[in-house]
Amino acid sequence: MTNQTNNTNQTKTVNEDKYFNLMTTGYGFLNRVRIVTPRTGGQPYMAVACAINNGKVDADGKCPKCYIDTIVRGEQAKRVVQYLLDNNLTDSTVQAQITIGDIAPILWEKDGEPQAGLKGRLVALANVKVNGQLLTLEAEKSPDQPTEKPRMRAAS
Repeated sequence: MTNQTNNTNQTKTVNEDKYFNLMTTGYGFLNRVRIVTPRTGGQPYMAVACAINNGKVDADGKCPKCYIDTIVRGEQAKRVVQYLLDNNLTDSTVQAQITIGDIAPILWEKDGEPQAGLKGRLVALANVKVNGQLLTLEAEKSPDQPTEKPRMRAAS
């Protein structure tokens, strides 16, 4: 009698969730830069209201805005927003190229009247200017891992 071992390679089917991410990029202003502490507990998080330019610029150089409330999620965006908070620049005029993901409508009532808005996740910021001065990300060298640290410099 012969003993045979049947080595069969069985492939397992793994159901991986797949997501499609709606990413929107525009140029505008960062307003209401703040730390939010949830009423029901949970971890505090950074939030920013973004006013993104949208439409035709008029003779005065003004443009309509699209307002999106965001939670700061991208690591680079977190460093920039933390810099604004740490340096008491939350009331400054902050302009930037803004990238927001997962935009969705939100509905609520105010004084019995229905209201609508947009929410999303703040993923990245580029070309950030604070009161006209360019905010740059400077590599900070450390033995463990290099990180970028925001630094102000005069806009050119």
